[in-house]
Amino acid sequence: MAFPSNKRRSVVLLVFILLIIAGIAVLLFLYNGNLRGIVPRQLTAITLTIGQQVKVLSGYATSVLLYPLAAGETQKDVSFCNLKPNGSPAYEPSAYKALMDKRGRCLSGYMEATKLREQSGIIQGNLGTVESLLAALSMTGKELASAADYGFSVVVIPSGTFLPKPIQYASGIQMKCVVNTSGGKSAEGIGTLQNFNASTFAISTPESVARFKALEKKIAALIKSAQDMMANGFDAGSMWTILTKAIGLKSEMLAANIPLTPAAVQKYYRSILASGPTGDISMGINRDENNMRTECAKSIPWVVDKVLGEDVYYRGSIGIASLAETVGFTDVCLPTERIVREIKESVTAHSQRFFKMRTSLVAQLQANTAALKKLEDNNYNCNSAGEAEK
Repeated sequence: MAFPSNKRRSVVLLVFILLIIAGIAVLLFLYNGNLRGIVPRQLTAITLTIGQQVKVLSGYATSVLLYPLAAGETQKDVSFCNLKPNGSPAYEPSAYKALMDKRGRCLSGYMEATKLREQSGIIQGNLGTVESLLAALSMTGKELASAADYGFSVVVIPSGTFLPKPIQYASGIQMKCVVNTSGGKSAEGIGTLQNFNASTFAISTPESVARFKALEKKIAALIKSAQDMMANGFDAGSMWTILTKAIGLKSEMLAANIPLTPAAVQKYYRSILASGPTGDISMGINRDENNMRTECAKSIPWVVDKVLGEDVYYRGSIGIASLAETVGFTDVCLPTERIVREIKESVTAHSQRFFKMRTSLVAQLQANTAALKKLEDNNYNCNSAGEAEK
């Protein structure tokens, strides 16, 4: 008897493997996803409505997928699926009921686990954002240490808020016999679609965009005022009023936003530059030939008293930007210490806010993890009250 060569055996084996793969692909196509434990379909193209009845199907491992009932499908008591065409039970009724009860408990447990895992992902995403902002604020605080002497530049981003991010789940899950228009029937978990109110931390919101647009309009109005003044002849009083308004815009910008140095943004929160909105505040300080800050001199005609309250005015430059509008002044008298102090106070306040937020999120994640661990330890509630865990 002649045996095929090693080369021929390799070719035959490869063809055999390809035939097996092709057969599996055909089976999956014919079943159209009915092998749910292997190829669960996704819900990306399915629209579900809160309050509607949905199928709760086992997905990978201990997760579930939610599907709407198909057109024409009706629900009957689950025992209907145990009946043969002649009306006799296919399986012993009490054993069948016990099996269906256990399957319903498992689906409910898997549904809770699926919800907890999705919630955990949202919390972890929030924590990641908060950690990035805390690192950026810490770096900003260090970089602002010499700002009163040499000036600064900061990117101003929205302070962010929590927005609703509902998690859809099914409540009241029970096993039902689902009958299609052709008379086919299958035992399915059926529940009512609900929303669990989770929340995600977002920097850019419609409100923050509106705030930056309002600042943009104020900057545009300030620029027009300066242009009108220059067209009609320089006026020291008007110029001081315009500069004071610009400094006031800086304070308004800080009131609801976070100042971060460009280097801190690039290192820890670069995505904000793409998602926006952002603004900018910058200040430079003039220095003399001895590298000393230049206090305001009386030769500047529109300067007020050098000392106003506790602030010493130094000559320098300031720029304020929001979205598409920028206003700037050079060689002007500025309360540099006060400007820097406000920036630092804003950094400190936001740092404290995000420290508290991180503490809260860590506690939420720990509670979430504990609840999921309890489910796992209880076999996802699959066992009946008196059934020993395996």
